[in-house]
Amino acid sequence: MEGVVHWKNAIPNSEEMFHTLNKLQFTGKSGFREHSIAGLGDDQDENATNLFFYYYPMWLQQYFEKVCSVRTKITTVLINYYDLDQWCNWHEDGLYSVATLSFGYSRRFRFKDTRTGKITGEYELDSGDLIIFHKSVQEDYHHSIAPLTQAEKDEAKKDVRFKGNRISMIYFIRVLDGEDDKKILSPFRSFSFDSNSIIKRWATTYGERKENDGKYSSNLNTKDRIYANSKEELLEKINKLGYISRDIPKYL
Repeated sequence: MEGVVHWKNAIPNSEEMFHTLNKLQFTGKSGFREHSIAGLGDDQDENATNLFFYYYPMWLQQYFEKVCSVRTKITTVLINYYDLDQWCNWHEDGLYSVATLSFGYSRRFRFKDTRTGKITGEYELDSGDLIIFHKSVQEDYHHSIAPLTQAEKDEAKKDVRFKGNRISMIYFIRVLDGEDDKKILSPFRSFSFDSNSIIKRWATTYGERKENDGKYSSNLNTKDRIYANSKEELLEKINKLGYISRDIPKYL
């Protein structure tokens, strides 16, 4: 389908990542959507929340920069959980380009033309798959996660790795001014994820917020926040104190 790319097995170690993310406490149902969402409080598993909030946004930004040659910023992050009986109804996300990372049991991701009501695209998302669609798709198409049929549920119950459950992480993408936003649809290839780069970018991106007194703060952990007079000083303090090792996941 035009404006959509689906890359199989794009995410390394997806099974391990699923079991880490599965430690999150997912609560309730999200409005008209029949899946559960993570209630992210102070009692959540730290490695799981780090994966969701910090690791994969930076993984995506490096992917777009290294593979697609386009600079981006992740503006919104969402995480959803699906058991055998849960799905996501037809909807659009506003005029945003979106990347979805899929972990766990396979589910069907569909697009429907709102002008005709016809399903125009269907993708089987397996664990480790990445699907990206350009913001222009949102103008005339809605998307959904299809419910499992009873036969599919019976088959899913035999699944020993994920027990039929799926976790998806959704990231809204903003392409920086002056960049070609269609490049986010470039062909996928594996790339080297630079952990040193992610640490530096994390320190500057999440350290840019100034406090009322004009100081910069680490802005990650409110109960253990670090303050500095400049972003450079902030990065130096973070590295010296080993703060990164506590707040960036063990996978780096």
